[in-house]
Amino acid sequence: MASVMRFDEWQDSNGTPVLDGTGGGLALGKILQVVSTAKTDIFSTSSTSAVDVTGLTATITPSATSSKILVLVTIGAFSPEAGNTGNLQIARDGTALNIATGGATSNSGGLSVTSGATYGNHTESISYLDSPSSTSALTYSVQVFAQSGSTLYVNRWVGNDARRATSTITVMEVAG
Repeated sequence: MASVMRFDEWQDSNGTPVLDGTGGGLALGKILQVVSTAKTDIFSTSSTSAVDVTGLTATITPSATSSKILVLVTIGAFSPEAGNTGNLQIARDGTALNIATGGATSNSGGLSVTSGATYGNHTESISYLDSPSSTSALTYSVQVFAQSGSTLYVNRWVGNDARRATSTITVMEVAG
């Protein structure tokens, strides 16, 4: 004789459903919500400290503290001045997330791009999987900073002001 077990819902220790009685299977890893923002205008800065790229933010409110947030960023045109370096990083509520750490006296942003003898025009993508342990609204932003004495551009192809690009930030809540 076979045993039968019936249930309405199993939950993890945070009360998040992980298996329901409909045979729907595990909810872990499912995308629960997506928020995306596109920026089409030009942004420039000469700041050597990280600053938010105006208009390139996305706010999401996780449904459970166990959720993870996948952040995907594509910069359509990332242009450090000739022979200089530009840095690109992701921040949550103003705090940088993807910073290289170690013995360096000055830790680098999540992505550093150096132009050659002429202006550098780069299309860049970065991503980060965050574990915020929060059910409050979270704002993710793209931050950039330039090498001393130079200017950094987003969405502007240097040498051709008429040629512009689009940059995006997409945040996705992933069931954890």
